Amino acid sequence: MMRRFLACSLLTLVCSGTLQAQFSSSIKVLKRNHIVGEPVIARVTLTNFTGREQILQGQRMPWISFMLKTSHGSPVIARSHPAPGPVRIAAGQSVARDFNLTRQFQLNLPGNYSVTAVIRPDSNKIEGTNTPPQHFQLSEGRPYWSQKVGNVGPDGTTREYRLLQFRSDTSNQLFAQIRDAQSGQTLRTIPLGDVLLLRKPSITIDGKRHLNVLFLTNPSTYIHYCISPSGEVLTRDMHRRAATGDPRLTIMDRGVAVVTNSIFYDPQEAARKKAMVRKISERP
Repeated sequence: MMRRFLACSLLTLVCSGTLQAQFSSSIKVLKRNHIVGEPVIARVTLTNFTGREQILQGQRMPWISFMLKTSHGSPVIARSHPAPGPVRIAAGQSVARDFNLTRQFQLNLPGNYSVTAVIRPDSNKIEGTNTPPQHFQLSEGRPYWSQKVGNVGPDGTTREYRLLQFRSDTSNQLFAQIRDAQSGQTLRTIPLGDVLLLRKPSITIDGKRHLNVLFLTNPSTYIHYCISPSGEVLTRDMHRRAATGDPRLTIMDRGVAVVTNSIFYDPQEAARKKAMVRKISERP
């Protein structure tokens, strides 16, 4: 009886090890350099070599988890977050899933970090297969502008809006950041996009204490953002120059901020019109 038990246990271990060996996994951080508070997105790719469809889903343990460390090897404190949903992988196929590490870990300090994904094809077991680590960096960015706004929300708290400039490998980028004015804690960092500093960004607070930013993103296009004190992007629209002068932010009646001296620009509508012109020109 004991021999039969040992044989079954050994077979289970062999099958479990074989199952893990029949999966290939990798992780890639989509950007190497980030601003503190910005979403850090890790893409995990899984390939199924088992010869049949597999469904990875959490039972005793989640089918995927992450180990995040500083450059000194210290683990980063994890946040409470929902378990990942199941993933179905057909035989011989690969799937990729994106995970926001900023939601899962307390990435509040600048520095260098490494992340490893732990994949558990058998989620009844604590052990899993680790991907090779990926590295990324967090920095503070260069403050460009800031303004505190009081009496925000039902509790009357004070928020600080900040505009940050960040030089990536290829371009200048602009970020909006929301901070708790009392504690200085960063609540949210929002990437606004590439910025050309040939024209200074226009910034104003409207009558509802929303942050409005208008900036030049390429030689012919401006982008306007309206962001709430909670960090919600309320509007994002694009504009082109009118006949004379540059677009500008103007506070109208009742404190509404609008873009004036501009022509509203819809990239999708422009592409549709361009395609229609091409089709007409192709007619015999």
